[in-house]
Amino acid sequence: MVFFDPHTDPKPGFIKEPTGSGIIMDSHGDRIFGRYLSPALYSEDERRPVVIMCHGMPGQEQNIDLAQALRRAGCFVIYFWYRGVWGSHGHYSFSHQIEDVHTVVDYVRSGKTGLPIDTDEIYLFGHSMGGFASLNALATGLKVKKVFLLAPCNICYRQLFEKDKLAGLTTTKDNGYYNLERYTILEDELDEHENDWFFPNLVERLPRDIPYTILCGMQDTVCPADTHVMPMLEKMQTLGFDVQYMEHDDGHSFHASRLWLASTVLKAFQDR
Repeated sequence: MVFFDPHTDPKPGFIKEPTGSGIIMDSHGDRIFGRYLSPALYSEDERRPVVIMCHGMPGQEQNIDLAQALRRAGCFVIYFWYRGVWGSHGHYSFSHQIEDVHTVVDYVRSGKTGLPIDTDEIYLFGHSMGGFASLNALATGLKVKKVFLLAPCNICYRQLFEKDKLAGLTTTKDNGYYNLERYTILEDELDEHENDWFFPNLVERLPRDIPYTILCGMQDTVCPADTHVMPMLEKMQTLGFDVQYMEHDDGHSFHASRLWLASTVLKAFQDR
């Protein structure tokens, strides 16, 4: 698959110009909203890879600059909003996040987009809680070609958080981000699923026939790598996973490294 320079606009000669539009998908009876970005296409029968981007919690950081860079490099990109946040219908929950990743990948694979996507080249990108959703979707049967996890969040509080500190992240009493079925749903889910969602416990259920790239920030105080990632990474390495781990001197959202980050994400998808 030929990729283009993500730091330049499309070269002349394309027969289909870059475009983009909103999309609506059904996820378990609720409508979730997203958007696709289409790259420049240079032949009628050309099919290109697609990157599905899974945002964090609550989703203020959408990594749209990365989406645009991937589009310039020749990929279709789909980013979306989970049920119960940013206008998507239904109730937000961690379980729904995982289900919604399945929904979007199934939607793309079904051909319902109407876009010339190479469905054998579906790549998954997950940032923070999007990394949590991506890993758990993979552990429950999701099939993709490649995975990039940016500062993935292992949300299981008994291992990594004090419950009162986690409450500031999960409550709607002080913010309007989430449409929850009930205030306690997120903590209730963690009580129920903390063992099977805990990253090291996921590893044996993850597919081993795809490459994983994990990038963490050395200054990340939200999801520090030593607690959120390293126990899982060590187990993946012991079991022979194709996993590449990188660290960079930046924080959780990589605000100071956006050009470097775009090149790194593309290189991981292109070379592995």
